[in-house]
Amino acid sequence: MQGSLIDDIHSLLDDEKAALLSARYQALGPLEEAKAELLQQLSLAGPQSGALSGIKAKLEENQGLLSASIAGVAAARKRVEALHNVRQGLSVYDRSGKLAMVPARHGCVEKKA
Repeated sequence: MQGSLIDDIHSLLDDEKAALLSARYQALGPLEEAKAELLQQLSLAGPQSGALSGIKAKLEENQGLLSASIAGVAAARKRVEALHNVRQGLSVYDRSGKLAMVPARHGCVEKKA
């Protein structure tokens, strides 16, 4: 029983890692629920410390991947916001030192031959 539980946890952690590496974040919700259930069963089973070391290593690796994913998404979001702000106008400082916005002009460009 415990051996198959350990195998199930390893398999689930491998699936979680694959989802993180391929940016399939929608798959993490169901995996998280299954992981919580399996870890609860593991705590009730009283596993041997040797079995826990492999699980701990995979959990730490996945946590690092999750942290990197969060940082990457935040950086991408910040970049998209910056590009959006550039389209809206130019941020400058006025004579009093306050931040002011100079609106961007989206007029037509006249082409001459």
